[in-house]
Amino acid sequence: MTAIGIAAVEGGLLFEPQLVLQSGLVAETTRALGLVAENWLFLLFGVAVGMALGTIPGMGGSVTLAVLIPFTLALDGASAFTLLAAAMGSTTFAGSITAILFNVPGTSSNGATIIDGYPMAQQGKAAIAIGASAFSSAGGAVIGIGIFYLLIPFVVDIVLAFGPPQRFWLVLIGLGVLPLVSGKRMLAGLAIGGLGLMFSYVGTSVITGERIFVLNEPFLYDGIGLIPAIVGLFAIAEVVKLATLDRGVLQEGVEIKGNQFDGIREVFKRKSIFIRSAIIGTLVGAIPGVGGTAATFISYGHAVQTSKTPETFGEGNVEGVIASEAANDSKDGGQLFPTLGLGIPGSGSTAVLLGAFIMHGILPGPQMLINHLDLMLVIVFALLASNVLTSIIGLATAQYLVLVTKVPITVIFPIITALSLVAVYITRNNFGDVWLALAFGLLGVLLMYVQITRIPIIIALVLGEIMENNYHITLQLYDTGAAAFFTGWLNVMLVVTLLVTVLFPVLKPYLSKRTSAFS
Repeated sequence: MTAIGIAAVEGGLLFEPQLVLQSGLVAETTRALGLVAENWLFLLFGVAVGMALGTIPGMGGSVTLAVLIPFTLALDGASAFTLLAAAMGSTTFAGSITAILFNVPGTSSNGATIIDGYPMAQQGKAAIAIGASAFSSAGGAVIGIGIFYLLIPFVVDIVLAFGPPQRFWLVLIGLGVLPLVSGKRMLAGLAIGGLGLMFSYVGTSVITGERIFVLNEPFLYDGIGLIPAIVGLFAIAEVVKLATLDRGVLQEGVEIKGNQFDGIREVFKRKSIFIRSAIIGTLVGAIPGVGGTAATFISYGHAVQTSKTPETFGEGNVEGVIASEAANDSKDGGQLFPTLGLGIPGSGSTAVLLGAFIMHGILPGPQMLINHLDLMLVIVFALLASNVLTSIIGLATAQYLVLVTKVPITVIFPIITALSLVAVYITRNNFGDVWLALAFGLLGVLLMYVQITRIPIIIALVLGEIMENNYHITLQLYDTGAAAFFTGWLNVMLVVTLLVTVLFPVLKPYLSKRTSAFS
């Protein structure tokens, strides 16, 4: 065994990176690009469907793919997966449009975008936010998919490096940003984050089988869904607030300012946070069981932590939009590592994509890198093309989209409320989720009234279940018990990163004083 390949065994097949290199990656790349070009109509149709469904709350990539799969069964592999990859890629940016304009994320991974995107719309900067989102999305996709392409020979090794202990620490790092996003009322924000953790534990544990905090209500057995929580806390709470003020999204006396090209310039001004966020999104997306939503919130927390003006986040800081959307689209490239390399879904949408492979008679995993490398690359390039094309459409239409911020609340209220509640219901076909959304809406109104940020609830709700599951899995898989969390260089590196994340806000004033003293 050479240095570049730790072998992985799946289905009796010994897989090594050399086999991918010997199969002619360059030749297969040329072939895949030709196949995508031949199927440009399917690419455009996938983009159109993805954008249309992506702007509807709850209709994310998994729902979009589920709708399209039956129509692909009569197609050849290249046509089918060009269509599916294009639809999956276009939903991510499309969901940011409603997140910015109405405080309603089209997909759960757009949840971090609303934190600063919607306040920008209220300040008349919706076009700037959409421009920054579009360019960050396209750039993030280029970085994420580019990294995947370059590392195709090592895809199995990379995915296997992150086991349950590493995922546990990674989620704790994400939770470590709660003090940073809590604003001036840190203790209140931490308390709200604790409430979010409690919400994340509601339901039936997939590890122990216990039912926790279900209150004998069957609709809680599957836990509290992220879509009902986000829709309630942000969408419903916001329209209720606007109804009491009797105005549109745009704050009274504020004019629309800037354009989408100003948003692009903002990304170039903040290219460092853009690149770092895209890399974070790719890394987190590559870890099975963490998911794209976690990637966006972890990236957002990193942006807050490293910003010179962290107090402005949540009030319309464009860096929040850039970080969230760069990670949101780069995570698609990251999710290809476990999905195509091991046949392990990296998210709900890639789980549906795996189902499409099986329906087309293709077994995902290491064998796919050898037997269907051209088809894998078709997905890569179709996903990349759809992200870029969707962002171009967003840039071209931004100036028209922002006009809806002037629409009176009497028109917006019934439309947003109806769409939000219907989306909440169809996500899991559970009417109990509608009641959950209304309850979270009431909580959101209360938190706005007492001026406590709602952000920690969502971050904790996203990360809490992942942390709990990986904690139990680690203890069950490793004979060393809790010592497994501290064994190996990767665990040590993650622990150090966690300590830096937690201690940085405390030490930052001291370090600033020391720096100024020596300058």
